[in-house]
Amino acid sequence: MVLSSNVNLSIIPVLSLGLPVLMIILGGYVINKEYSSEEGKSNSKSKRFYQLSKSVLILGIIISAVFCIRVLNHIYQTSDSGNNSKADGFKIDSYNVILNVGENNTVKVKEEIGINFYETGHHGIYKFIPSWLKYTSKDNVTQSKQAVVENLRAEGENYTVDTVGKNKKRIRIGSSYYTLPTGLHKYTIDYDYVMGYDTYKGFDEFIFHVYGDYWGTNINNATVEVHMPKAFNNDGTIHFFADKKRKKDITKNVDYYIEGNVLYAKVSPQYNLSKSLTVDIELPDGYFISGTNNYGNTSFFLCLICIVISGLTFILWMFMGKDLDKVPETVEFYPPGKLDPSQIGYIAKGDTGRKLSIALIVSLASKGYIEIVESDDKNRRTIMNNYALDINSALKREITITKVKDYKESFLNLHPNADLIMKNWFPEGKKTVTLVSDFDRFYKEADYLISEGYIKVEHDTINDYTKDTLDNIETEVNKTASDIKERLTPNEQLVYNALFEESNQTDLSKNYNFYKVFSKVSTNVRTEYDDAINDISAYKAMALSSIGFLIASFLLGLAYSKFYDMSPTLSFMYGVALIANITTLVLTVLMKRRSFYGEQLIARVNGFKNYLELAEKEQIEAAVEQNPNYFFDILPYAYVLGVSKKWIEKFESIPMAELGNNMGGFSFNDLELIDSLSSDVYTPPVSSSSYSGSGSSSCGGGCSSCGGGCSSCGGGGSW
Repeated sequence: MVLSSNVNLSIIPVLSLGLPVLMIILGGYVINKEYSSEEGKSNSKSKRFYQLSKSVLILGIIISAVFCIRVLNHIYQTSDSGNNSKADGFKIDSYNVILNVGENNTVKVKEEIGINFYETGHHGIYKFIPSWLKYTSKDNVTQSKQAVVENLRAEGENYTVDTVGKNKKRIRIGSSYYTLPTGLHKYTIDYDYVMGYDTYKGFDEFIFHVYGDYWGTNINNATVEVHMPKAFNNDGTIHFFADKKRKKDITKNVDYYIEGNVLYAKVSPQYNLSKSLTVDIELPDGYFISGTNNYGNTSFFLCLICIVISGLTFILWMFMGKDLDKVPETVEFYPPGKLDPSQIGYIAKGDTGRKLSIALIVSLASKGYIEIVESDDKNRRTIMNNYALDINSALKREITITKVKDYKESFLNLHPNADLIMKNWFPEGKKTVTLVSDFDRFYKEADYLISEGYIKVEHDTINDYTKDTLDNIETEVNKTASDIKERLTPNEQLVYNALFEESNQTDLSKNYNFYKVFSKVSTNVRTEYDDAINDISAYKAMALSSIGFLIASFLLGLAYSKFYDMSPTLSFMYGVALIANITTLVLTVLMKRRSFYGEQLIARVNGFKNYLELAEKEQIEAAVEQNPNYFFDILPYAYVLGVSKKWIEKFESIPMAELGNNMGGFSFNDLELIDSLSSDVYTPPVSSSSYSGSGSSSCGGGCSSCGGGCSSCGGGGSW
């Protein structure tokens, strides 16, 4: 893969971590945006396909982020200035390299290294021989080429050979059971370096990076022998560079001569050679007559598959994911389809269950089923039921009880809850109390206290009625409850029941169960409308394309990190495949769309919203003349559509008293008070736990566990 080294290397480590993290954050935000703040669940197919797609996409983004880390680390490690190492207790007294070059561009390499250990504790040395290197030819064109390292060995020494990363062979010479004495030790390393076929047009050139960059010490007595397969000229065609880009020409610091087909060279003792020496011999075209193909097709085909997946995703998006034509908006004076505020709020804005439930409270008040009573200081609001829901509320039942005697310690052992019960019913100093709710619960808990003579029921008002009277009242109550249920939408019924679960009035800050209705309302509207307004086939296509993105991300990671065998002339395919994967991701996120019914419904809802924002005074006055309760009927819809302020302002010139609705005196023309209903709701405290720990990162990993730095151009050190 041809990667430019014109990069500020100081920022590469930051990018290696920052760019993938940014990808995950941005990708997660885009994918999760629509459902990030919703409450409740939905049994809809579209939601299930969406959640599947979201999970698969996030996994694919993580894989892509890991791929980015590998790419950036590769840039960092293959740069010339990416490493600075220091020799650990040794120096190089001599380094002779013999290169036997074949006509097929294969080089048999022998390295004779004299290492002077001036500290004890060393086992030997190690050296890297990279396969991927960059070569700058005489026309100043830099090419990345892959070589094959074969038959790597050390003469007369114990050694091991392994592969570090995806492009370096490492030989480690010495024994872990034996440490070397100080002084001079000589090592001979042999290997075949198969450079592959000739890639230059119109000329040939032998370029070889000798020694390796990062030994961490000066290379003294550096000599090179190059045995060429045929005769060659010395008319300014031989150069020596201290870098790999032909910019630091040190030919004048190298003493060399040609004897037959052999070039003998020695770096001048006055020149401090600390890194690799590049031997460059310009040759006539056709000097090298053959060579092997060191590249494979696996990475190319994997990248091609990524591109094909992107193309198929585009086809899916065109036919199944591209939004349908918008339906023209129509003017709606009332909520379309007799939808309740929670349905309108979800369809238009995807509001959460909390806001939808508060809108339903306002809706119930506008219909006269409840009253919202505001205290004098406006800090507390009580919601009162305008209808009796059970026989107790119809009778305004009361139970008067008296404490007859204090309980004894022995009684506590038999009834451990007695103390709590007595303290709840009889606060300190009180002997007689009147209960106005929880009658069934009272008798359930008090039976044993009554039977033991600790408390006495003075009067239960239900006993003032005959059985026939009670039956008639219960029949009327049931009929009223049935009528209410018939007139309310299912979501209004949910909120209504939750408000008056225990008594005929409630304080939202003390109703410890009302918050549970939020998720129920949210689940109801989603289950009812997700599949209706969303195109199921588009969500199925989204799930399919998300799996395609996951596969493509994995394949591209394999292509670059595992195989990495593509010819440099085709290395642009890595970039094309990455762009294809990003396209697949974007198209997958855009795949979902509304059904035709959904587009129609949204158009009507938007038309209704536009009317609430833009309606003229004459239109509103005409509507009020037909329906004096018009302001209150529309208010909960304006609230969920986010235009309640504008709706309230339109009625500033119309006295509220003329609108004919007694809603308990609550200031419905004060938007802040409506919003405060939401904050009034009791919400159980959330227990939070903090995780603290210390992250750590080892300094290992790199090229070698042996120390001594690393480089794409090889080098070595001691161990």
